[in-house]
Amino acid sequence: MKTFLLLYTERPTRKIFSANRPGRLVYASDDVSDEDRQTYDECIQLPAPNRLKETLDILGKLKFDELVAQTEYSLLPGSILARERGLRALSPESAFLCTNKWLQRRELEGHGVPIPNYALVESEKQVIDFAQTFPVVLKPIASTLGRLVVKVNSKEELEQYVRQLHELLPKSIDILRCREFASLTKQEMDCDPFKHFLVEEYIDGEVQETDGLLFGEQLCLFGVTEQILANRSPYFFIEGYVLSQAINAELQEATIGAVRATQLTDAGFSIEMRGGKVIEVNGRLGEDDGFPDLFKEAIGKFPLLKWLDEDSSLPEFSGVYALAYVNWYEGGTLKSLTNEFVCESEDGMMLGFSDQVPITESLASPDSVALGSSASCRHGNESFNEIIGGRDVCAPYENETSSRSKWRQAGSAGFSPASVPTESLCTALNDQSSQFGHVRFELVAKKGARLNAPPHEEINPHLAFAIAHSDSFDSAVRIAKKSLEGVRFEFE
Repeated sequence: MKTFLLLYTERPTRKIFSANRPGRLVYASDDVSDEDRQTYDECIQLPAPNRLKETLDILGKLKFDELVAQTEYSLLPGSILARERGLRALSPESAFLCTNKWLQRRELEGHGVPIPNYALVESEKQVIDFAQTFPVVLKPIASTLGRLVVKVNSKEELEQYVRQLHELLPKSIDILRCREFASLTKQEMDCDPFKHFLVEEYIDGEVQETDGLLFGEQLCLFGVTEQILANRSPYFFIEGYVLSQAINAELQEATIGAVRATQLTDAGFSIEMRGGKVIEVNGRLGEDDGFPDLFKEAIGKFPLLKWLDEDSSLPEFSGVYALAYVNWYEGGTLKSLTNEFVCESEDGMMLGFSDQVPITESLASPDSVALGSSASCRHGNESFNEIIGGRDVCAPYENETSSRSKWRQAGSAGFSPASVPTESLCTALNDQSSQFGHVRFELVAKKGARLNAPPHEEINPHLAFAIAHSDSFDSAVRIAKKSLEGVRFEFE
């Protein structure tokens, strides 16, 4: 029996392997939970991710046959382990390019890949000299989960954000991790990451990503996924995804160019773009809650299992898949999380209903969609802006692109919590079937969980998600959002 080392994998991967066990599973992370101990055959406690040499000393003593290094924290140590043992994973050179955003920008530019205008700076004056107009984006040389990435809307805001960066860069675990990796692998940072940072023009356009797998250098592209981001602080957090295979020639060319520029091989990838320009190249599979499920619904297999099976066949699917979240950004301890279709068990785990269920197209029509909140503890998803204590915490989009505008409009008509009675919805869910319109729903947070608020370094705001499949963008979004209507939660 093969032994698989799972390095810093997240909650969605644990769920996959709890139902699909390819062999003996060894989990290594700095954060080992009771659920991990119940799922995996062995758990290894690691030091903090920025203590890279100590981590490698521990991992170097382990015996395993396959390595799963498909998260941000696993890329750097995983690339070193894989090279030492001749296993499939990113090379240290590629992992470094995926982590050092300054070097990544230069490689992308050198390969002719379209990217935003950018500069390496260290002062407020240099940012002003670069910026023709505002907003601009400031980001560290290395960043995970958008940490310390900030959108600066005006010259007046600039001093505050530059001062904040100068204070926090020397403490950043992402910078420390990247710097130590450069030293261990004898690569050059080519800047001082404790004082230098990037400034980029802000691209206001559709936020898309191309996702897939690499088998050696063979590209297996799933399609194009539109990201729906929070458009007010906290910026850059995902509120939903819409997946289709409507990928145009420009996106495909940019994807191929980005893969070559960053030397990606034997890994998953996620290439983020805005307005047709590449924002970031990630040498890993996405592990947001529900994200692997989104691809499984479309291509018939979890991407991680497809990679482990060395299944390089190109997937084909029809229609559009929408993934919607209920998010919480305020922080606190989760006191309760329920849904009309779920119940709470004695141990505090939420028993979610996660099977595909058909839903009638009539429920997806604009006239019958019920969104919003009838009480401060009940949170609907009008435009995926949480209704918190009767206030909408996300401002309307200022310059909406067509897809973001459609996302907001889909499901916004017919606002009435009682417009579709629960009994009617249950009947429709259980009695109707069609090629399109099915829903996958899941509560992902656990009672008693502590959620951090920005700018904390560890943030996972997802409380629940729903995935819907339909024949159009509007319909898929409406169905996904409708299925989250009954989610209720309370924090303390």
